Amino acid sequence: MASKHTLLLLGVLIVFLISLLVLTKLAMADDCDDIPADFNRTYFPDDFIFGTATSAYQEDIKNMKDMGFNAFRFSISWPRVIPSGKRRGGVNEEGIEFYNTVINETKAQGDNCLWEDIREYADLLFERFGDRVKFWMTFNEPWSLSGFSYDQGVFAPGRCSSWVTFGEKYSSQFKPKPLQVNHQCRAGNSSTEPYIVAHHLLLTHAAVVQVYREHYKATQNGKIRITLFTFWFEPLSNRIEDIEASKIALDFMFGLWMDPLTNGRYPRIVQDLVGDRLLKFTDKETQLLQGSYDFIGLQYYTLYNAKPNALIDPDHIRYKTDSHVTETSYDYDGNLIGPQAYSSWFYIFQKGIRHLLNYTKDTYNDPVIYITENGVDYLNNETHSIEEALQDEFRINY
Repeated sequence: MASKHTLLLLGVLIVFLISLLVLTKLAMADDCDDIPADFNRTYFPDDFIFGTATSAYQEDIKNMKDMGFNAFRFSISWPRVIPSGKRRGGVNEEGIEFYNTVINETKAQGDNCLWEDIREYADLLFERFGDRVKFWMTFNEPWSLSGFSYDQGVFAPGRCSSWVTFGEKYSSQFKPKPLQVNHQCRAGNSSTEPYIVAHHLLLTHAAVVQVYREHYKATQNGKIRITLFTFWFEPLSNRIEDIEASKIALDFMFGLWMDPLTNGRYPRIVQDLVGDRLLKFTDKETQLLQGSYDFIGLQYYTLYNAKPNALIDPDHIRYKTDSHVTETSYDYDGNLIGPQAYSSWFYIFQKGIRHLLNYTKDTYNDPVIYITENGVDYLNNETHSIEEALQDEFRINY
């Protein structure tokens, strides 16, 4: 069963060029309200890298260079490079040449490249592109794949349990509104498959890192990592129970990945609450996982408050509720934690990224960290002129 799920992980792979975070003394501060009125790019270190995303490749590469970006990300289609999905089935040299052109144009504009890949596909990319690409990633947001694809079933391949539960959204202070797991799922098990997928994503990542380190790193002198997405969680109050609940929530979303990558094992609380539904690593796999990154990519957008003892139906368990933590965007007085962005789940809390960075530094042996995504979304008013759209006070204030 596990191998079948592993095959379902293959899809469009994302390539990233990312912005580097330099951890300075300022970043260790708890308060970030003292922002100069003339705050601009010159307040960042000289080697700080600013990046963005693109979809039009060559046309956008020049535009972003003119805008002052040093980095960008773009997508690579696996079937475009390996049409059968297996390298022994043949390589599409026209696809390779297409991406060679993109990389060469990027290098000509002075940018740096990062990639994600899977085993033999990775080996092909290392072999063909590694002379120029010096920063690689294996997976982007594996949490999104294991959760959205196998717990909620909203991403391909659309697997989940088909029952109704309580959970993710809160209409007001601690009043959960029903969340219906996707009834379009034809099959799946939201209590086991997210963990199976996460387990094999971690092992695949470690195997790809091993391929690079054993066969390419010495000659190509590059670096490799994984990119993780997480919310930040604050305790709803200063009660010990709420403080512990915030840590548990973070362990289920972030520690599920960072603990194995750093220590070769899942967080203890995840092991205790999930039990035998959580796969175990062999000694060999633990050794493979430990330290299987040269740096970590982090993606942060929002924060939730946490309190313990969420109402869980014991007959309908799933990854989302295994933490037994209530995650809410409200405080005890019924106030939102911050202004809502365009996305329904997104509440602005800028300081959360600082808390996340400091937590990662202190908990996981001070890894090198790249910020691969951060920002805020806003309604696109198509009636605005270019001049009006450029007066983007919402994002400027953010």
